[in-house]
This record gives sequence, C-alpha cells and structure tokens, in this order.
Amino acid sequence: MPSPDLSRTILIVEDHEIIRDQIVAILEMNGYTAMSATNGSDGLQLACQSRPSLIISDVAMPELNGLDMLRDIRQTPELHHTPVVLLSALISKEDIQKGLELGASDYLLKPFRITELLQVVGRHLQSSPR
Repeated sequence: MPSPDLSRTILIVEDHEIIRDQIVAILEMNGYTAMSATNGSDGLQLACQSRPSLIISDVAMPELNGLDMLRDIRQTPELHHTPVVLLSALISKEDIQKGLELGASDYLLKPFRITELLQVVGRHLQSSPR
C-alpha cells in the first residue's frame, strides 16, 4: 500500500460529529487524506504529532477553542507556517477579523458549500510552503 501524500493531509478539528464526518468524507472523496479531532486540545496534539499540510478548525469548541488552538499553533515552530482555516457560524466582522489577526489563513462560514470548501482547501495547499 502506498504511503499517504503528506502534501494532501488535512486535519479537521470540529466538535460536532456530523459536520466533522461530512468534511472528512468530502475531502477523502476528493483525494485528500483526512484525520480528525473533536476539540482544540486533541487537535493541537494531533497536529504536533502528524504535521498536516492544512488544518480546518471550528472556532467554538470545548477544552481549547479554535482561536486558542490557532494561537498555540502559531507559537509552535514546527507548525508555525501550517495554513489554518477557521470554520464557524460566528459571522460578525469582528469575529472574522480576530481570527485573521491571530494568523488564520482563511475563514469559512457555516453553513458552507462543498465547492467553497474544496476551493479554500485547494488554494491553501497550493500556496503552502511545504
């Protein structure tokens, strides 16, 4: 069995099981390798272990929210340049601006279209320094 293409490995950090499973399924059907975590603490630990090419994270989660996880990722040398796309139903300009100021590469609003998700993923994996 061939080893997975690490340049197409995406970590999904989402506490809602249905949403998480749907994103994983969409990505895998489109040729990506997807792994998942249910909260920011587990997501940060998995990111440190596996060093994915892209992280897609919900903002509002238990234990460690997406913004705090993003802050920790940006302070971790091995993950500092990893693109992080925030996913949230928080739609105020202030919420989006806060995420971008913390170093998010992009911000997807829930509910999102599959085509929108795949466009964002493609754009950030192409521009990733790996």
